[in-house]
Amino acid sequence: AAEERSKTVILAKNLLAGTLAAELQETYSRFGSLGCPLLPEGGVTVILEFLEPLEARKALRHLAYSK
Repeated sequence: AAEERSKTVILAKNLLAGTLAAELQETYSRFGSLGCPLLPEGGVTVILEFLEPLEARKALRHLAYSK
């Protein structure tokens, strides 16, 4: 059975290769408090966890389909 989706986790894809966690922290932290981003070696995707669902929703709304 499918589980309910998290309301505090965002998957950001299609980032520039070699994107640093500090750059992501700077971009996403203006919307709220972040946990530790999970960034693989290539740096083209990242999993971000916000502490509050409202902050995650706000970040997703403002940064969706942006460079």
